[in-house]
Amino acid sequence: MSVIIETAQEQHLSAILALFTLSVNELTKQDYTSEQRKAWTSSAKNQERWLQKIKDSHFLMACDNKELVGFASLENDQHFDFLYRHPNHPNKGIATLLANAIEKCAVQKRMRQISVDSSETALPFFTKRGYQMIRTQEISRHGITLKNYHLLKVL
Repeated sequence: MSVIIETAQEQHLSAILALFTLSVNELTKQDYTSEQRKAWTSSAKNQERWLQKIKDSHFLMACDNKELVGFASLENDQHFDFLYRHPNHPNKGIATLLANAIEKCAVQKRMRQISVDSSETALPFFTKRGYQMIRTQEISRHGITLKNYHLLKVL
């Protein structure tokens, strides 16, 4: 495996949205109901929002032999916004590579801390990386409640 980290561009949008939907539906089954996953993935319908995220944030992709296997983003307000990995590529260090790249970018931008709103599924990953729990959150999407966690890491 030779994963390459590169900056996402607008033309990658359809692959990013497909991976987002697949990742949520496959990797979070043990923590979220099908109704919750459907509400969560409904954000993929707002392509303009996603295009704006690609343009306005430090949005990275992990590719293996030109196949998108993960993506992550850092917003300028010191928020680690996205971190998704392809479900067919477990235990290859893809999420770690992306998280390392995002945290390195934050340090280069002289950020002193970074926050993330983590799913139940990703919580162990972030806590192992030194993120501290600030609060449990309940968010509503289309009348469906999803629980996540606001975490903070001092860089």
